[in-house]
Amino acid sequence: LKNQETAVEARATDLEGQLNSTQADAAQREKVLYDQLTQLNTTDTAKLAGLQHDLKTQHDDDVAEQQRLKQQLTQEQEKTRAEEDDLKKQLAAAQTKTADLQATNTTVHNQLATEQARATQLQAALAAEQAKVAADDKELVALQHQLASARDGVAAGAQEGRKQTAEDQEQARAAAEQENEAR
Repeated sequence: LKNQETAVEARATDLEGQLNSTQADAAQREKVLYDQLTQLNTTDTAKLAGLQHDLKTQHDDDVAEQQRLKQQLTQEQEKTRAEEDDLKKQLAAAQTKTADLQATNTTVHNQLATEQARATQLQAALAAEQAKVAADDKELVALQHQLASARDGVAAGAQEGRKQTAEDQEQARAAAEQENEAR
């Protein structure tokens, strides 16, 4: 029994030593793990802070870019609106000019038609006047013929009258001589 008790005690001592060693190892491993965890926490916190800073910087950049894009969009819209207004004004001016030109064209066309009608009337009047002049010319030629004939007749009558007068005078002279002789 004494030997068994000694063996048990030795075994217990050995087991206690193993337990102590195991506990020491566990404590050492726990310390290492704690140190690693602390280091990881510190590193993670730094990484997280860096990530948060990067995210905030990126967010600020995104907000600034959005503002810039909104401002650019507004400017483009205003520019487009101004260009549209300018184009509308140019279109209205062109339409007005076209309407004015059409009105002027209509007026000129009407004036041309009036002038052409007047020219036609003048041509008809000229033709009538020319016809009248031709008729007057014919009448004048006929009158000139009549006048010439009348002159010829007057000349012949005058010659016949002079001849008759000479004969009458001769007869009167002869009668006067006969009368003188008879006395």
